[in-house]
Amino acid sequence: MATIDIRIPQLGEGLQEARIIRFLKMPGESVLADEPIFEMETDKAVMEIEAPSAGIMDSWLVNEDDIVAIGSIIGRLNTDNLVAMPNGVSERPELLKDTQISSEIPTIRDIPVKSDSSLLLRNEWISPRVRAEAVNLKIPDEHLIKLIRKLGRPIDSHDLNMSDIVSADQQSPVFTIKQLPTAQRTLVYRLERGIQKTISGVVQTNINWDALEEARAIYRRKFPQRHSPPRFTLFAWCMARASLKHPAFRSEIMENYEVHEYDHLYLGIAVARPGDELLMSRLSEADGLDLHSFLDQAEDAMRRAKRGEDQTKSPMQMSLTGMAET
Repeated sequence: MATIDIRIPQLGEGLQEARIIRFLKMPGESVLADEPIFEMETDKAVMEIEAPSAGIMDSWLVNEDDIVAIGSIIGRLNTDNLVAMPNGVSERPELLKDTQISSEIPTIRDIPVKSDSSLLLRNEWISPRVRAEAVNLKIPDEHLIKLIRKLGRPIDSHDLNMSDIVSADQQSPVFTIKQLPTAQRTLVYRLERGIQKTISGVVQTNINWDALEEARAIYRRKFPQRHSPPRFTLFAWCMARASLKHPAFRSEIMENYEVHEYDHLYLGIAVARPGDELLMSRLSEADGLDLHSFLDQAEDAMRRAKRGEDQTKSPMQMSLTGMAET
């Protein structure tokens, strides 16, 4: 069966994703060349996308309201028997050779072993979002190529954590994947786009620190041999402990609108350096640390950040910045 892949087109510089609003053609229906077949929304406009060829709608690979990356394959069009289509429209098959995109995509067997880097790392095999995740995990290109060859199909985020591809020190913290409800995905999508055109503002709220000061006094009396904890660091420990009961604090929304709910909180604390520079220190599994361990790990992480060590290459679901410290 001859098919053409239907993709999300790149219609503007800087566009990375689009939301599928509705399908205008259902599987089994005939399609004319340049006939609108689906409607999508980007941060710039809502538009109808036309069929690249005449044919029969074969299938849609995504759902309405899904948010997908630019260039993604979202459906397929069957171009067999175009001369005798149900709607009576005829097409000259020789005119389809420039639009049969899927036939140009190499199979694993077609790609030479020693010249596959530029081919196997194309969007057909690994999407820009998954490629970005691989960079964050410090997975080299040769490992990605090895993974694609092993699976024989395009790879996704779940494939990146395969134990024989990613070494122990590269693996991501353990998380559970959840899906945002459709209405919330649409809201998040529009809020993200709105931020690009919104003038930012700051709201300041005064917080009563009396409880923290009382806790510091108790700590000094109980542990006179140790330094009194800075109140901001003590506040950070309270936030870490709160995440045990509030998993949203240890979650993050990915580019595909999956929610990754981590088993533990990876906490960032901003550190000031000369020249008004800020660097993030990172505490691993901060929600499970007792106060002494938290203070020791925070002190070590902040000391390394002050020396200029970049600790932001690993996930941090929460980051805190103290604007003043006493």
